[in-house]
Amino acid sequence: MNEAGIRQAIAESSSAQTIFIGTEFGGIPGKNWIDVPVRRFEEIRRFTPKTIRENNPLSELDRISDHQDILTIESLEVKEATQESIAREIASLAQQLNTKEVWREKEIVEILKEAEHELISIGHMVMQPLETVPSKKNEPLPK
Repeated sequence: MNEAGIRQAIAESSSAQTIFIGTEFGGIPGKNWIDVPVRRFEEIRRFTPKTIRENNPLSELDRISDHQDILTIESLEVKEATQESIAREIASLAQQLNTKEVWREKEIVEILKEAEHELISIGHMVMQPLETVPSKKNEPLPK
């Protein structure tokens, strides 16, 4: 993570009540900081790498101002994931997974076990005959 990323991480984990230590070096939150999810820090690190590769698409972005400490990227089009699009993605990924091979790889099975309940529910859902599944969300179940 570069210096701008460090400043952004400190800014996001600080509040008005935060007590900084090491102020001669810019300071880091020492007391009363805000909990920030690890994923957010990983995102900051990803967008503010220590070294930028020449083929990095982010290196071609124009900065609005040279005085900016933090680079903000806004998406022009945000696609909201629907239940249907998520189901299509899960089906596509399931078809790509080589189940004859991965059951022998403990690391992969551990990853799948993180969503064990959800995967079992999905498996149970798809085992039901289609005739018993309503075609619309609020439609009563067939008898």
